Amino acid sequence: MELAAVTRVERVLGAALLAGVAAVAWLEARSPLAAAVRSGREWTCPVSVSGLPQPLLAVYQTGRPVVWVIDAQGASGAELAPPDGAFQCPSPLALPAARGRFDEPPVAAAAALTPKTLGAWERALRRQTAGLDGALFLLDSARLSREQVRPAYLPQDPSDRAAFLAAA
Repeated sequence: MELAAVTRVERVLGAALLAGVAAVAWLEARSPLAAAVRSGREWTCPVSVSGLPQPLLAVYQTGRPVVWVIDAQGASGAELAPPDGAFQCPSPLALPAARGRFDEPPVAAAAALTPKTLGAWERALRRQTAGLDGALFLLDSARLSREQVRPAYLPQDPSDRAAFLAAA
């Protein structure tokens, strides 16, 4: 009699495990970040860091891997729109401010993207509003060094902005 009860429990646990794996696979298949990583293409995401008023844009080059954090102050939404066929985060990535004093907004955002302590990672994941893509991006950026997260400013000349964003 006990053997049948254990078998029933094992079946329920096995079914729950398979359902969990199927759910994760379904979510991953619908993720723009996962699609960008699979194809080796860029993924862009608007970024907001608490305490910084400027709009920032993260461009993740999944093939290298490098993340450009661009100060997009003064740029229109059309200028910051990714090129056709590019992968983009559906909602802004919200990050807590990194500890330390940073004079430049892109440098502060770059520091916020690469937290080095478990507590900082927990705070970043808890504040996440970008859903699965935001969480995947933060987890993927854990393997990046600070040198691979590069702050930048968008050029002032609008004709140079498109070329800069295409090259970033």
